[in-house]
Amino acid sequence: VITDAAYVCRAAGKLVEREYRHIYWTPCCVHAMNNALKDIGKIQWVNQIVTDARDVQ
Repeated sequence: VITDAAYVCRAAGKLVEREYRHIYWTPCCVHAMNNALKDIGKIQWVNQIVTDARDVQ
């Protein structure tokens, strides 16, 4: 089972793992990467570069 890493999804995944020992829960790596990139984008100098790049036409 693959879900995002939200608390409720994690909890649900663990419940499924307990009930069905052959099923494993893992957080979605794309979701984790998206969250990391959002945080990086909040860095002022990174945000400025992204803004400048969007303005290039």
